[in-house]
Amino acid sequence: TVKDIFESIVKVAKSLKIEAKGKQLVTELQQKLDMMRARANSKKKPKVLLIIGRNADKMTSMYIMGRNDFLNELLEIAGGENAYQGSISYPSISLETIIALEPDIIIELSAHHEGLTDHSVLNHWKKYPFIPAVKNNKVVVIKDGVWLIPGPRITVIAEKLQQIILAK
Repeated sequence: TVKDIFESIVKVAKSLKIEAKGKQLVTELQQKLDMMRARANSKKKPKVLLIIGRNADKMTSMYIMGRNDFLNELLEIAGGENAYQGSISYPSISLETIIALEPDIIIELSAHHEGLTDHSVLNHWKKYPFIPAVKNNKVVVIKDGVWLIPGPRITVIAEKLQQIILAK
């Protein structure tokens, strides 16, 4: 969770005998997240599906981000709502489930797409124009593994999420 990340920063800073700097960093990160939350509060919350892995050449073996993770918290701070409302942390889902979830935005977070162009990854989605995210050209590929690492870069991730969510 975001709270766990903040606690870890303070613990690491304390063990390095720079506790004040750790607390200062946490305060700065919290302020940035609060500003993002305020910016997003008056906006409609689109349903966002965070795909954290899938077969690179097919729409199979898909895993998505559940609601029990820091990325879900950042998604909510940025102004989105997780399209998946179940209780499983990282469920494996089918294409049919994605169709049923009707996400407004799909974000593929996958290092498995390294070496593939975004165009080739996005081409798999073009067969499904009845999915709102596909129909509205709101499928985004993120190949940066940093997104899956809980740490002080959470504000960078939240800012990118907010840019995607608020983009027209």
